[in-house]
Amino acid sequence: MFNLIRLILIILPIASIKLYAGEFEIPFMVNNACPFEGCTFGKWEVLGNTNVHQSPNKSSPIVGKLERGTKAHVLTGVEYVTPGEARMTGKPYIHAEQFDPSKRIYILNYLGEGYSQIFHDGNFINTKIARKKSRCSENPNWRYCWVDVLREPSSKWWVKVKDMGWVLIEPQSLKPIDAFSYKAPFNKRMQSDQQIATRFADR
Repeated sequence: MFNLIRLILIILPIASIKLYAGEFEIPFMVNNACPFEGCTFGKWEVLGNTNVHQSPNKSSPIVGKLERGTKAHVLTGVEYVTPGEARMTGKPYIHAEQFDPSKRIYILNYLGEGYSQIFHDGNFINTKIARKKSRCSENPNWRYCWVDVLREPSSKWWVKVKDMGWVLIEPQSLKPIDAFSYKAPFNKRMQSDQQIATRFADR
C-alpha cells in the first residue's frame, strides 16, 4: 500500500502539468531547432565517437557511428522541451495586457537575443523572461525578473545527420557551427567536402 501511494505521488505532478497546460503536448517539440545565437546547420566537427540512432529517441536502434575527428553533415534538429513554470511578480516585459497574474506561465524554448517562447492562458508569446531560479538573485534585470521561476525548463536536442540518422547533442558529441564566432576562412574549412562518417552497412 505504501509503495502504491509513493507511485501516485510521483505520477501526480506529471499528470497535473499535462492537464493544466492542456493546449500543447509535453514534452514541447520544436522543429528545425538550432537553439543558440549563431547556430548554423552544416558540417559539424565530431568531438568523440558518437552513436547515430534511427529516430530522435535513445531507445531507437543504433544505425551508425560518427568517429572522432570527422565531420557530420547536420541537416536539421528537433528539441524536446520539458516546460519550466513561473508566476508573475511584476509587469511583463511586453504584452502586459495578455497576462493574468493568477495563472501560471510555462517557459518553453529559447529563441535567441534574450527571448523565450512561453505559454500563458491559452496564448503562445515571445518575450524576455528568466529561465533559471538564480537569474534574478543578483543584479536583477526588470526585463527578465518580472516572474518567480518555480521550475526551470529542461530540454534534449537531437540533430539529423545526412544519410544516417539522429544524434543526441551531449558533451563530446558534436560541435555546432557558430556563425557569430567563427572567422570566414574557418567556416569555409568546416564546409569542405570530406569523409563524414561510416554507416554500419558500409563497414
